[in-house]
Amino acid sequence: MRTVDILNKAKGFAACMTLLFCLSGCAAVVVGGVAAGGTYYYVTGWLNKDYSASLNQAYTASLEACKELGLAIQKRHKNLTEASIDAKDSDRDVWISLESKTANVTKISVRVGLTGDKIASQRIHEAIAKRL
Repeated sequence: MRTVDILNKAKGFAACMTLLFCLSGCAAVVVGGVAAGGTYYYVTGWLNKDYSASLNQAYTASLEACKELGLAIQKRHKNLTEASIDAKDSDRDVWISLESKTANVTKISVRVGLTGDKIASQRIHEAIAKRL
């Protein structure tokens, strides 16, 4: 075989392996979302979900959920298209980010702790969902 042919095959193999690696990572995120009911998706420590609610409704529900769960609200912010809540759960930081996607759809992202705690984030989402 010629050197050029070997290099071309190696490039093709590397491209296939890269594509396979990328797709396997995406599959893990999708499978995780399906296991959680098909509506949540967990990415880099944030548990995300789209809700059929306005930003105002979602923000109010998030504040009420924090109170129910005993989270100490440290800081909150809201404008026309986004909002955020910073809270404390004992010794861990909690971040709730809200983004208006349309007039009646809001994406809520929750992160508990520096690296993320999927189970704790899901409990917060469940408390929010009860109010929407």
